[in-house]
Amino acid sequence: TDEQEEAMEIKDFKVGQEVAIRRKPMRGPSAVVSAIVTKVGRKYVYARMAQGANNAEIQFENGDAYENCLTEHSDPYAPTRFLYPSLRDADDAKELEQLQRWLGKAARWDVVRTFTLEQLRAVKQILDPEGGFDNG
Repeated sequence: TDEQEEAMEIKDFKVGQEVAIRRKPMRGPSAVVSAIVTKVGRKYVYARMAQGANNAEIQFENGDAYENCLTEHSDPYAPTRFLYPSLRDADDAKELEQLQRWLGKAARWDVVRTFTLEQLRAVKQILDPEGGFDNG
């Protein structure tokens, strides 16, 4: 569908709520951990990881609507931690990122040219059922 989810906002979180933090390092896989919201302010949501040595409160602010989560208040150009309302939402975001990376690799010309006509027709039907990407 063409419906886009509403961007995650600070007001969507409540003190005591179980949430998830997804750590996304520059290299390597992302990890998802449980956390608890400890404070909700006007500009930030504060959360503490449920377990682990680093039990410091982390500040999150309204982030990129593309991610649909809050981002860690740190380096605005490369945040490494993202706050989601549930483990399921964080796991879904992690899977989405993995599938996007996979599709980028699968769509390389040297890979695409190995597909049969039937396979490519099936892919086109899934990804572009209305024919909006046709260029003539």
